[in-house]
Amino acid sequence: MRDINLKATEYFEAVARLGTVTRAAEELGVSPSAVSQQIKLLEEQFGVRLFRREKRRLVLTLDGDRLFQTTTQAFSALRNARGAIGRQRDIRSLTVRSAPVLACVGLAPGSRALPRPIPIGTSGSMPRRISRPSRPRPLIATCDM
Repeated sequence: MRDINLKATEYFEAVARLGTVTRAAEELGVSPSAVSQQIKLLEEQFGVRLFRREKRRLVLTLDGDRLFQTTTQAFSALRNARGAIGRQRDIRSLTVRSAPVLACVGLAPGSRALPRPIPIGTSGSMPRRISRPSRPRPLIATCDM
């Protein structure tokens, strides 16, 4: 058996959850025919019918229900993993923005305990003083570390 087509599985899950190809297409932002094609591909790949038509709705077959339960759990696990990775990334990064004077006077002395990434294009050293050039330019904050 080939690898499972994830796009077709995503489309299948939406149709099974929402009950119609039209609603699934709206949610996925694609045409109903694109959804129908993916369902057909998935049915061909598994060699079984996943839906039967009843009035204006699609109802899962036993095989379709089995696949729906599995895909729902798998997509939920993927969403949980994505969330955990995102939370972990947020915990590891800290961004502090402040006025230059506050950074030199208040933050710089305590920052020696923090790991300091060196921005690309700099030497990694903190500026040493506040200077005002002869022609009007923005102030440049510098601190001694």
